[in-house]
Amino acid sequence: MDIRISDLYVRFGDKHVVDSLSLELSGRSVCIFGESGCGKSTPLNVIAGLIKPEAGSVSGIPARISYLFQDNRLLPWLNARENVETALAKKDHMQAEEWLLKMGLQKEDTEKLPAQLSGGMKRRVAIARALAFGGELLLLDEPLESLDMERKYDLLALIKEYTKEKSMILITHDIQQAEALCETIIRVAGPPLKDVRDSKLKLIKEVDQSDLKQALDLVNIVFSEFVAVDYSEQGQKTFEDYIKNKYEELSSDLTSMHKKIWACWQNGEIVGVIATRDTSHIALMFVDKRYHKKGIARYMFNHVLEETSQTGEITQMTVNSSPFAVEVYERLGFVKTAAQQEKDGIIYIPMVRPLTNHCQP
Repeated sequence: MDIRISDLYVRFGDKHVVDSLSLELSGRSVCIFGESGCGKSTPLNVIAGLIKPEAGSVSGIPARISYLFQDNRLLPWLNARENVETALAKKDHMQAEEWLLKMGLQKEDTEKLPAQLSGGMKRRVAIARALAFGGELLLLDEPLESLDMERKYDLLALIKEYTKEKSMILITHDIQQAEALCETIIRVAGPPLKDVRDSKLKLIKEVDQSDLKQALDLVNIVFSEFVAVDYSEQGQKTFEDYIKNKYEELSSDLTSMHKKIWACWQNGEIVGVIATRDTSHIALMFVDKRYHKKGIARYMFNHVLEETSQTGEITQMTVNSSPFAVEVYERLGFVKTAAQQEKDGIIYIPMVRPLTNHCQP
């Protein structure tokens, strides 16, 4: 793949969606990564010929393109198998059904109309149709939305295997999908859409003595703003004492293999902190409120997984989550193992995340 976008300009009414954007999309797989609503799908629609830009050019577009849209676009009068058949050069019931079975649908589901399928099942039909079409270039716009975590893992592996010999452009706001599927990640922001790779959006490194105070200050700030409300005065004091003691302990020893702390940086400041104990337990994870729901927690967690994978001995990660953070950990694949508990005023929910598939995403 060698697609070049030069000085692209797209406007919808009075809204400048893309303004003088230039990108080189080369190699086997490229991800255009950014927040929802930033306009990152627009270059894909230009490449597919669905939008004509007001100015600029795109070169190197192959003749045959398969496009998985962000919405499923299934034909409502055709059943699941027939929807997939529309992408085949020749109608082939068995081939279409095979694609759907690969997606995890049951045989009886292949005869159902879209209205009879759940949201996740409709998405899998749309993925099957896009992969079945083939082509020289596969365009994927938020391919795994509306799917549960376990299904995402399965389909990530399937898409990765399918695209080994094909060119692919992925659009997503999920850094996990970006890193799992693509060789190159282009970080964008907008609107209007712009390339922000040079802004050092995310840099993660182990905390040293010079960073420790800043890292723990962030922990205290985020705790006070979002977590403390669920704790009694005793619990708040317990946490404050814990951080104070940890600062004194870590100030004298940041080299222990039993405890590790990393910080995520943007433009010279810490925006996230994650720490582990005995390799397999997350002791804490906090993200600056300005960066909530922007992939920082997942980015830091993936880094920890990379670290644990080097030992080859860890089969699961555990965490005692605050009530505030339960949803965050669930999105990272953790599940509750017990009901809410309390110790010294600290309220927490024990959670675990198996690591049997952790090297896939």
